[in-house]
Amino acid sequence: MKALRLIHSETEGAGTIGDYLASIGAFVENVALYAGAPVPPDASAYDFIVSMGGPMNVYEEEMYPFLKTVLQWHEDTFDPPAGAVHLARSELCPRQAFRCKNSAALQFHLEVNHAILSAWVSELRQENQILEKFPEFNPGLSRSARQIYENFFADTPDKR
Repeated sequence: MKALRLIHSETEGAGTIGDYLASIGAFVENVALYAGAPVPPDASAYDFIVSMGGPMNVYEEEMYPFLKTVLQWHEDTFDPPAGAVHLARSELCPRQAFRCKNSAALQFHLEVNHAILSAWVSELRQENQILEKFPEFNPGLSRSARQIYENFFADTPDKR
């Protein structure tokens, strides 16, 4: 399997999705959009695309020009593209995830592991309280993440 990982921010690691892709022996091409790397022109060359998040919002194209070529949502909600399959919802956000062709879009952070969480909360006053609780939540998060990754990648043909 061959994956394309689009990276929007130096602080957004692959986390649990990186672990999963390594465990199935996937080849991952990392493209650092924040550093000016171009988006490959042919998405069909990949079995799947993983587009990571970042601190920016989709309307900040002037500050982050690479947003013109990729989609990113977080604080904003979105309408899935035509032909997309709606995958997840919550009470607070009716559109949490969708799949379209060889891409999946998640508006939640399934990839979070201890290292990512540490980086995110490093400047918060409650940093230690948050990190101390992570081991309590991590087993369930890890099981859910693995199941979601297995479900998504199971439907992806092995072209490589």
